[in-house]
Amino acid sequence: MIILYSLFVLSACCYILFLLSDPLEEIGGNIGKSLKLPEAVIASTFQALATSGPEILISVITATAFITTSWSGLGIGEKACSGLLNMSFSAMDNLVGIGCVGLLIMIYKGYVDKHETIIVGNNVIKGLLLYIIASTLLCIFIYDDVMSVVESWILLGVMVSYIVSQFFTNTPKCNEKINNRFGQLVQNGFLYSFIVFALILFVKECLKVTFDLSSLGIVSIGGVLLAITSYVSSFPEFMLTCRYALKDKKDAMLGMLFGSNIIDLGFSGFRPIWTNESMEVYTTGKNPELLFGYLVCLPIIAILTFIGLKYRWIKYSIAYPMSVFYIVYVLSGLVLL
Repeated sequence: MIILYSLFVLSACCYILFLLSDPLEEIGGNIGKSLKLPEAVIASTFQALATSGPEILISVITATAFITTSWSGLGIGEKACSGLLNMSFSAMDNLVGIGCVGLLIMIYKGYVDKHETIIVGNNVIKGLLLYIIASTLLCIFIYDDVMSVVESWILLGVMVSYIVSQFFTNTPKCNEKINNRFGQLVQNGFLYSFIVFALILFVKECLKVTFDLSSLGIVSIGGVLLAITSYVSSFPEFMLTCRYALKDKKDAMLGMLFGSNIIDLGFSGFRPIWTNESMEVYTTGKNPELLFGYLVCLPIIAILTFIGLKYRWIKYSIAYPMSVFYIVYVLSGLVLL
């Protein structure tokens, strides 16, 4: 009954995010247009921040005392690090799983040939480079299974640096005429904040379901986060990726995905910042020692992607083998972590 109820709640959460994906896309775009920003920058900043709303809220909620006192059945430590694990696994969902879906849609719609080389703009390359820095630092910081306060602040600093850097990208500005630009900015900013606030209910229920499934002892919290919760929290990225792919907007799609990853990893150490204490990073699956190996896949794949895109070695057909790798990654993690 717990499993059936949990799956029902997670499905309902996905539906809620499906309903919110339209206003998230529209409002984030309107804010960027009010600031006269190009669409590629809007996607990599405001849209990336909006789609990362569930992951950010999960990280924030796991940093508070609420999560350690309201739900029983699991150790406080494992609950505390669930925000970091969800952030990391969500980043893998975005980088490989959802990214491949976007490329496959573009191939299926005939926008590109599968043997065609992927060519991207400077803002995408810049975002991927900072993502490599963030994911590499994360792996270095948790190598000893502990995330310190200083290390958490460094990751947050990388995220801020990324957002600032995107506003200095050499791309044409948005020249769309908007009446009462300041009023539109205030109005959309309020709606934007309200939608993100509305996600709190989803996040609370999503985490409760995660811990309920883990307390059954069938799989650990790491397995649930990797195979279920991280994908549910990445549902806004999935919806927006499909929209960009169907509109043949490759740079906006990849910029949004890479930007979401950097923002996710930037908030992955929010608990040490909030509590001003170091946080243990672990899982209690069959082979918890493999956790670092799963997380180090993030910078490795990002580095290979950066080299391939920079020197134009990657073709759209890369989506097929990467999809297989992603499926193996998730299923093996569900069993081992």
